[in-house]
Amino acid sequence: MFEITRPSIIDVEASGFGPDSYPIEVGVVLTSGKRYCSLIFPASEWTHWDSEAAKVHGITRDYLENILSEAQMNIWHEIKKQVLSSANAKRHRASSDAFIIQETYARTLD
Repeated sequence: MFEITRPSIIDVEASGFGPDSYPIEVGVVLTSGKRYCSLIFPASEWTHWDSEAAKVHGITRDYLENILSEAQMNIWHEIKKQVLSSANAKRHRASSDAFIIQETYARTLD
């Protein structure tokens, strides 16, 4: 039997403390110490926001809702198609998905 000295951990920040809250950020740390963190764009029906929770995590709803500009949203799908056709991804991998999203974002800034 093997012993885990540092387990992998997933942490989720939420819009509030109660049952009406929703996830706004996810963080992961692996046994190796490698870390990952991502914000979650709120769905339109996710309306609950607790200012006390925001004081804890420091993330505002306005910040989450303005990650992409209106201009970027309008061209996102077309730019993503271009990125996918040039990405030459041989198989579906999370790192490939992350690259495609990152590259699409960067190209929508132009």
